[in-house]
Amino acid sequence: MSVQKKLSLYAAALVAKENEGAAPSPVVYDIYKILCEGSDMEIYTQETVNSHINKAGTYGVLESERVSGGFKSGVHLVFKFTEPVGAVLDTLSVRV
Repeated sequence: MSVQKKLSLYAAALVAKENEGAAPSPVVYDIYKILCEGSDMEIYTQETVNSHINKAGTYGVLESERVSGGFKSGVHLVFKFTEPVGAVLDTLSVRV
């Protein structure tokens, strides 16, 4: 898994840890950008980050669904972890 994919998944796991296992994509992207800036990494688009996280679903780590935030918020993805978030963070912390 590439460093960018790991950063994307790590950002989602950080958000999910504080949000009962759910990670809304706009919040994940904000955390991802902070992680990239702190690591001098290139910042990818939100669409690419969402794609990286969705690919983690093929590993059985999480699922995603589209939800509506209402008239002003629009539609966004919410990632829900199917594996313990702490275990995902521990695994990625060693490798990121």
